[in-house]
Amino acid sequence: MRRATRDPIRQGSSEAPAAVRTRAQEGALGCPAHLALPMLALALFAGGCLGTDFDSPGLVRDTRILAVRLDPPEVELPTSPEEASLPLTATVLVADPARGAVYLETRACRHATARACGDGDTEEELAELAAIHTATLEVPAAPAAPAAIFTDDRTLSQETLRALLFPPQGGVSLAGARPAYEVAAVGESGSEVAFKRLQIGLPDLLYRTLLAEAGLSICDERGEPEGCVAYRTKVANRNPDLLGLEYRLETSAGEDFDPVPEDAPLVVPSGAPVRLRPRVSEESYEAYQTITIDFDSRTLHIEDRSEYLVFSWYATTGRLDFLQTEEERTLGIDNRWVAPTVDEEASAAVFVVVRDPRGGVDFRAVPILVRP
Repeated sequence: MRRATRDPIRQGSSEAPAAVRTRAQEGALGCPAHLALPMLALALFAGGCLGTDFDSPGLVRDTRILAVRLDPPEVELPTSPEEASLPLTATVLVADPARGAVYLETRACRHATARACGDGDTEEELAELAAIHTATLEVPAAPAAPAAIFTDDRTLSQETLRALLFPPQGGVSLAGARPAYEVAAVGESGSEVAFKRLQIGLPDLLYRTLLAEAGLSICDERGEPEGCVAYRTKVANRNPDLLGLEYRLETSAGEDFDPVPEDAPLVVPSGAPVRLRPRVSEESYEAYQTITIDFDSRTLHIEDRSEYLVFSWYATTGRLDFLQTEEERTLGIDNRWVAPTVDEEASAAVFVVVRDPRGGVDFRAVPILVRP
């Protein structure tokens, strides 16, 4: 996959061009988004813009934004003037089997609806965050995976964070802010808009201050003093680390997995079932706490939790057993992909996107050659 070079920033607009918005509002089934559900029922009985053949959501047939990764995935509020700014990097994975050029536009906003950014982020403090960045990606030729990566670097200043949380009309707190990062993509075979929530968290120092103001003591290593609370040092969430994948042909004897090649396509026979298993770092499964403070009753509730990871799977052809895998729900994180039956060598690709419950993301693409 190629990393794109960002085009010059086009300032002064919080609205993407009409061509991108119009095309991106068309659903994956080819109808305008507001007609998709009514037409879905109608298509069961008659023709129309949908037809009656529905692809699996995991089958990549047109331009798709498969993942948006923010680094860091959780932005902590600054606690001192020295923390003047915070770099924020968005990494976007876009797939397009047509392997042509893909045009991207990105922006961030204070308030996001259920599907996209709203309008109105025109305050001076939000100028850099809301500025539209553009790029033209070139999806590489086969046998590489039909996907490209765009890296978008932005900066969150203290003024920007305050503007996100406390807009001019006032009254918005940390709980009320819903900032998000939005991507619009137009490729040779379609268009799509995707967005990702920007998680804003409280730093450890602020939690300790809140506990002290509530008259609560933090337990030491011996569990003292009496009546203390078992608060652990708050650490901001980190993205999971998807190290790679392993595979095993289920038509062969043995149970051993081999590493998926990093610099060459995985070669499999026509129609072969292939077991794929992601490898993640141990640090990807982070322990954390949720904290609720009731200042009126001077009580606090702390719940210890451990992250679980969900793996979303996509393929350009063939068949996947699961669209998502997770350790408990699917009894393992591995998945089976069945290669298509071919008479001559053909290219394929499988994409894996791993997510944690607090906004962390990582991804991998596996280019595949299917041989008769």
